[in-house]
Amino acid sequence: MIQKLALLVTMLLTSVSCSREMEHSINDTNERVKQYLDGVVKNEFPGIQYLVINKEGTIFEYNGGWRDVKNDLPVTPNTTFMMNSSTKPVVALAILLLAQKGALSLDDSLSLYFQQHPYGDKVKIRHLLNQTSGISDPAPLNWFHLPEEHDTHNENQLLQVILAQNSELDFEPGEKYQYSNISYWLLGKVIEKISGGAYTAYIENNIFLPLGIKDEEMGFRIHNPALQAKEYHQRFNLIHGGLRMIVASKYIGGIEKSWKQMNYVYHNGAAYGGLYGNARGIAKLLRDQLKRESIILSAGMKDHFYTQQKNSDNESIETTPGWHTGLLKNNRYFGKPGGGIGSHSNIRIYPEKGIATIFFINQIEFSSESVNGFSDFLDNEFLDSMYVHGE
Repeated sequence: MIQKLALLVTMLLTSVSCSREMEHSINDTNERVKQYLDGVVKNEFPGIQYLVINKEGTIFEYNGGWRDVKNDLPVTPNTTFMMNSSTKPVVALAILLLAQKGALSLDDSLSLYFQQHPYGDKVKIRHLLNQTSGISDPAPLNWFHLPEEHDTHNENQLLQVILAQNSELDFEPGEKYQYSNISYWLLGKVIEKISGGAYTAYIENNIFLPLGIKDEEMGFRIHNPALQAKEYHQRFNLIHGGLRMIVASKYIGGIEKSWKQMNYVYHNGAAYGGLYGNARGIAKLLRDQLKRESIILSAGMKDHFYTQQKNSDNESIETTPGWHTGLLKNNRYFGKPGGGIGSHSNIRIYPEKGIATIFFINQIEFSSESVNGFSDFLDNEFLDSMYVHGE
């Protein structure tokens, strides 16, 4: 009996000691990342949101720098950012939800739901979803309109112009991976045909509402301009300065200290990049995906959401429906960078570790490699098993 009691005391003391060591180490990591991000917003970017979550709650949260450089207004948890192509997993989620309900098959032709395109019947929903459609990807640097133009904006007319300018497929559908914003724009039209309403309404009613995502956390319009992060590029950077030659002047604002401000814009097609939100808003969606049972998707369809896809030669490509895949410290992740005329972002899920990460930055970055590199550097700090656990 005395031996058992001594063993129990030893176990309890060991547990307390390990708990204290873990807490100390977590605090060290959080402080190290905070100090690094403080330096970044001081020297490189106007403002940043960075959030690390698991299915229970928040592991780390950072809001730093300025949402408005001119008026010294800080980034807060309520600051919203333009999400750009980080929108695309939400589109894919909606398509899989429709497939789950039997409203479409992923092997259906695009023409079954949307006929006003030049690509014939060979392009399938699956090809659009997996980015193997063969549809071109012209740079969408002026595929925007100003907020004051939104109510008179004719999305279908602008889409037809883009389709006419890119009427030839680059290769046979399914042959290989090639990123295309047009593919996801067309998926938005599929959603509208099946739902009988606006694409944005379907997302809001069938994804945001069940997940408890509020209008001020994520949506397709700027909910509160006072809380929306202004977008910037550096005044004295040659690459960023080149934007003046390729971006319409109406999108370029004034000078704010060492930054050139870009005016608020909406994407011409909400489905390829039209979301605005903050890290806490998108975290509600990612947290649902970290749980064993999703509110939105069945177990089988959720598995498909994270299944690496193949081309017509049965060779693996770098995507699942809506996600790009990668490895960090031998941990597989599913992510989607985004970039616009004055901002960039990234969202990632690490299923085996049971965590997800989000960042938004209100400065342009052209290279997806640079965006992913920034995520790699930050996320690396939180992949040790003492912080996280999978299902």
